[in-house]
Amino acid sequence: MKKMLSLVPLFLLISIGLFGSDIAGIVVDRHGNPIMNVNIEVQNLTTGYSRTFITKKYGGFLADNIPAGIYRLKIHRIGYVDTTVVVNLKDEKVLKIKLREKIFRMKPLVIHSDMAKMFKTPVTFSDIKYNKIATRYSTEEIPVVLKMEPGINVYSDDAIGVGYSYLSLRGFDQSRIAVLFNGVPLNDAESNEVFWIDYPDFLENVKEIQIHRGVSSVLNATGAIGGVINIITKDYGGAPMWKLNTSYGSYNTYKQSISYNSGMINNKMAFYSRFSRITSDGYRENSWSKIWSYFIGGKYYYDKGNLTLNIYGGPENVHLAYYGIDRAHLNGEVSGDIYKDRKYNPITYPHAEDVFNQPHYELISNHILNKNVGIKNIVSLYTGSGYYKQYKSNVHLYEYYMPDI
Repeated sequence: MKKMLSLVPLFLLISIGLFGSDIAGIVVDRHGNPIMNVNIEVQNLTTGYSRTFITKKYGGFLADNIPAGIYRLKIHRIGYVDTTVVVNLKDEKVLKIKLREKIFRMKPLVIHSDMAKMFKTPVTFSDIKYNKIATRYSTEEIPVVLKMEPGINVYSDDAIGVGYSYLSLRGFDQSRIAVLFNGVPLNDAESNEVFWIDYPDFLENVKEIQIHRGVSSVLNATGAIGGVINIITKDYGGAPMWKLNTSYGSYNTYKQSISYNSGMINNKMAFYSRFSRITSDGYRENSWSKIWSYFIGGKYYYDKGNLTLNIYGGPENVHLAYYGIDRAHLNGEVSGDIYKDRKYNPITYPHAEDVFNQPHYELISNHILNKNVGIKNIVSLYTGSGYYKQYKSNVHLYEYYMPDI
């Protein structure tokens, strides 16, 4: 093979002698290997005269019978960086053109090992993709968007899904269900409950939700008898953009949000941020909500992995409405107006409020050791601060660990 390649310039020189003013050459890669099927456009910079040639099997080309002048050679081949060469053709020219490989940066492909696969993983599950989420979601909490899935029952304090919302899976309450965000448990460390109100407008950043009913294959879901809800966020990158969203709906429900996506920066990193504000009067009396939401994240890519930082939360101020109604209000026997009676909230104190903020901080590292082995490390931290306002009658201070006055 090497002997045959060494003869190529000799053949080109012989052809030059036969045809006169010609441009001949060979196109190679950075290792010196010839490249075939390279498109070479030869254009006279004075007259505009142009011809196109294709390199042959051993990377050689011959532009024969060309008038003298200054020519520009545009060299193009898929997979290589386009190159331009300028030649002053007074005599025959023999060129050796070296092309550099072109690196195509694609959108990162993230494979989650804790996601079940149809016909491969022995788990009963449902997949809710982003397109389906987008058609169901406006301002509701996550449980309300999942209510159409098999085995799930949902209710909310304000009856429209903006304030406190709850779900059960196969009859098990939230303390028996594992909820994960990119593999990070969201269940409360003390009670194992899930307080969805701490993640308002979270679905704006979700790419996929997978629900495992019953026993799951997810490693971080030990003790989850009812099942697992695994939430995966959108990948960082894509097109750079600003987005402003505002909407208004029933029961004076109002949402405003602004988000920014940096896109890929130098093929190494990407950033995203979103801030939202949701307010609603609620369907029931005294069930209003005033909620902020934020999600800030960034991702850094290197040769053998990536590093992701997520910061998110949802400061909330809501009126308490966790009590249900009695049969008389349900049937409209109190005022005679069933629609009015069903909106009744037994917590009538106007300042019975819940004020709380729980910011989350997550650092996720994915490192590839070889084609078969990788290491994933997650460091997460969340804190909480807030208070309740309630009115109590006929109670003693010692019941609240306070000295009697």
